[in-house]
Amino acid sequence: MINETKMTELEKLDYAILKTMEVHKNADPVYLIEAILFLDNFLMYITSSGRARDIMSSLSKETVIKEITKQALKVSMLSSDERPIPGARECINFLKCLKACQIKGKDILPFLKENPPILESIAKSFVELRYKNRNFVDLKYLDNFSHRAISDYLYHLKDKTDILSRAKIFNIKMASGINECREDIIKGVQLQKGNVKYSLGNAMFASSLIGKRKKTQEDSVLLIEHPNNRDFKMLVIADGVGGHGKGDEASSYTVRKILSWFERINPKYFEESDRILSKLEKELVKINDSLNSKKDRRATTFLCGIVGKKETIVASIGDSRAYITKNNELQQVSRDDSLVQEYYENGYIRTKDDMRFHYKSNHITNCLGANDDFSLNYYVLDNSQYDTLILVSDGVSDCLSDSQIMAITAQTPKEEIANALVMAANRTNSHRQKQSYETYYYEDIYGGKDNTTAAIYHNRK
Repeated sequence: MINETKMTELEKLDYAILKTMEVHKNADPVYLIEAILFLDNFLMYITSSGRARDIMSSLSKETVIKEITKQALKVSMLSSDERPIPGARECINFLKCLKACQIKGKDILPFLKENPPILESIAKSFVELRYKNRNFVDLKYLDNFSHRAISDYLYHLKDKTDILSRAKIFNIKMASGINECREDIIKGVQLQKGNVKYSLGNAMFASSLIGKRKKTQEDSVLLIEHPNNRDFKMLVIADGVGGHGKGDEASSYTVRKILSWFERINPKYFEESDRILSKLEKELVKINDSLNSKKDRRATTFLCGIVGKKETIVASIGDSRAYITKNNELQQVSRDDSLVQEYYENGYIRTKDDMRFHYKSNHITNCLGANDDFSLNYYVLDNSQYDTLILVSDGVSDCLSDSQIMAITAQTPKEEIANALVMAANRTNSHRQKQSYETYYYEDIYGGKDNTTAAIYHNRK
C-alpha cells in the first residue's frame, strides 16, 4: 500500500508517471512531463488511477520544475567524457547558462518560466534518465548525490536584478528587443487576443483577425529569428481544423513546438536544405503523434517558410498557401491539399479561381492530427527568385483572388501588406455567376467567413 505522506515530491512524480505508462502502454513520458509543465488541464493526461491522479494533483508545477532543475545540475556535474550520461549536453548547457547569466536560487524558477525552450530541453533529459533508459545510470545514486555547488545554485539568492536582461546566451536573445509574437506564443495568449498584428525587424510582418462569423480564433502565427544567427528566420501559419474539435489547441501547440525546435537547431544546418527538411519532418512526426494521442482528436494545417542566407524552404501540410512576388508578378509556391485542388488538376473544375466557390472548398486531404500519417510538401527556392514571401491561411485565399492579392501587395507599403490582406479578406465579397447546369458552386463568398491570417517576409537585397 502506497503511503503518499511519506513520499518525497520526486517519488510522487515518479509514481504518477510510471503508473500512467503502466496502464497506457503507448504513453510518451516526454509528453506527460510537457503537459504538466505547459498545460493547465494536465491531469487529464495522467492515468485514471485515482491514487496516481491524487498524488499528481498534490504537486505544483513549481515543484516539478524544481525537481527537473535539481537533476539537471546533478547530471551536469556527474557526466564526463569517460562516463557520459544521456542528456548531459542539455544539462551542461543549462549550467553554463546559469553561470553566464548569474542566475541562482529563486531567480531560476521565473527564468525557466520565461524561457520554455530551456525548460523543455532539461525536461527531456529528465525523462530520458528516469523513465526511458533507466539502465544508463543508477537513479538511487543520482537522487542522493549532493554537491555544495548544487546547494549554492538552488538556495542562495543573489541580487534581484532583471532576469531577462541577463539572458544573453543559450536559446534567448533579448538585447535587440522583445519579439512580441514569440512572447504571445510562449505565454499562450495569442489566440485569446483574437486579433493581432506583429512585426520583427523591418522585414517580417504578420496580422490575424477572427473574422465576422467565427467566435474563436484558430489561426496561430509565428515570426522568429534564430537566437544565435539572425540571418535565419522562420514564418509559420497553423490553421486549426474546426471539424475535428479544439483546432485552436492543435494550432497553438504546433506553433509552440516548432518555435522550440527552431531555436534549438544548430545554425550551421541552415546551409543544408536537405538536413533542415529532415529535422523538420521528424519534429512534425512527433507533433502529429502527440496530437493523435489525445483522447479527443484535434488537428491543424501547417505552413512555414524557413529563410536562410541563400535559400528559402517552404513546407506545407493542408490548404494554407505560400506565394512569392517578383517584379510585380505573383506565383503560388505551395500546393493545396484539398479535394478541390484534385478536382481542378483532373479537369472537373475549369479555372483555379472557381476552386474557392466550389461547395467542397473546405475539404482538406492532409493535416496534422487527423491520421497516423501525413504528407509534407516542400519547395526549395533560391532567394534571388523572389522579392516577397507571402503566407496566408485559407481565410484569405478563399475570399481574395490571386489578382486581388497581387494588387494589394503591389499598392501597399511593405510593413502594412499583411494587415491589408487580412482586412481585405474580411470586407471583400466575391460573386461568381452560376450556370444553370452547375449544382456544385456557390454564387457568393462573403468576406470574413473564417479566421484570416497573413505573414510576410521582404527579401532585402
